[in-house]
Amino acid sequence: GIAGPISTVPEYHDCQRLIIPGAAGDHFGPMVAIFARNGLGAAWDTLIALETAGVPARALAVAEVFSYDGDYEALGIKKGFNCLYMYTQSTPVAHLPRAFMLPVEREEDCKNPQTTELGHSLEVTPTAYPGLLDKDYPNAARWDQDQKADSTYIGLKCGTAWCEVAGWTLESSPPLDVVAGDPPGIRQVKGWYDRQRLAIPNSAWTAGMPESEKLVPSNVYAVVAPTMDLNRVDSASYEGQWVPVANIELEAPLLEYREKLGLTFPGRNKLSYCRGDRTTCKVVGTPVCAAGLPDDKDPWYAKIESSTTSTSPSTTTYKCMKRNRHDNVDLPGTTRWRWLIEDEGIWGRCPFGCCPVT
Repeated sequence: GIAGPISTVPEYHDCQRLIIPGAAGDHFGPMVAIFARNGLGAAWDTLIALETAGVPARALAVAEVFSYDGDYEALGIKKGFNCLYMYTQSTPVAHLPRAFMLPVEREEDCKNPQTTELGHSLEVTPTAYPGLLDKDYPNAARWDQDQKADSTYIGLKCGTAWCEVAGWTLESSPPLDVVAGDPPGIRQVKGWYDRQRLAIPNSAWTAGMPESEKLVPSNVYAVVAPTMDLNRVDSASYEGQWVPVANIELEAPLLEYREKLGLTFPGRNKLSYCRGDRTTCKVVGTPVCAAGLPDDKDPWYAKIESSTTSTSPSTTTYKCMKRNRHDNVDLPGTTRWRWLIEDEGIWGRCPFGCCPVT
């Protein structure tokens, strides 16, 4: 597909069950993955060049969307493969982005340029931040949540800007607060971080019900954001010492994630990584480890320190991690939530790979 060699790198892409609002309460709809185009950063200049040259088939797929088990009508997504196409439309002052969703038979079909009158038309809202450069916008695609319609929409890089794509007049998710010491762009451009309405277990679920109904949307949003440009941290920095990689912020208390990850509200919960054994990383107590972890050949640990501004008692939670190596691939220093059947975890950039916290 159009993701090519980056298709298995989670930090470029996103996957989750999309939320469907309803009068009786919001519920999860289909499981849908979005894969950013390899070389997404260069696509914008190509779109402008195609329009300038008067090429009829000037729309290019900037993301591939795959729905595992259903349609999502709000974005024109059908079960199976879909292509998010973009093109530009000139005005006297700018090249404006336009988009449409096109269901296809095969993922390879997303490689085909198209004319601009196809598919399900979508609205595009670009945001450019003063002082930020092209490199300050990651070549990533994310799911995001409308604040009024409570439906899921798409965010992705579009030139020197971040574009939000929806099938309605969008009320964008709120920006993060930026304080002294935060690196430029990291808490402004949404592709670096991930804001998600967290899932919790469905208390009504019983054996025999579909696994897709094991989770329901909570009423709590949470952000996981890098503490710095993670690409600038070398491997040696993690050897036997803790490196802060992300801040996790809840927008309200959520018991399930306090019990699982030690997350408290309000304030920033700090996520750190260390490579080494329990002794060199100074792991206190017994860490939470899945079967087969820690990996004796490549041991990694995560540490989550609860917010220091919360009124709840402070805690420190340790977990084993397995690094998923992606050698010979340029990795973005992003963080995002990781969807799981039982609940949610976190993906974060680590040297030469991605490290999941569950």
